[in-house]
Amino acid sequence: MRNVKKKILDMNIALLDFNCRAANVLVNQEIRTVRDLMKYSSRDLLSAPNCGKTTLKHINKVLAKYGLKVKDVCPHCGRGD
Repeated sequence: MRNVKKKILDMNIALLDFNCRAANVLVNQEIRTVRDLMKYSSRDLLSAPNCGKTTLKHINKVLAKYGLKVKDVCPHCGRGD
């Protein structure tokens, strides 16, 4: 199981089924692998140019296929999950 998770985290985002807008946001943020993406919170991504709530939803939908999601940030305390 650990090897499977490592393989997923090391996957290039170009191999995932991101739409054009989401892929461009990730590339412009220099996010190359799923591991890179997992370092970002929803707040981080929403502050990126051209990344709105719909794009964030799409990113999480693609990640959900692998049992992953972008870290949520509490609007009150600023901490992630």
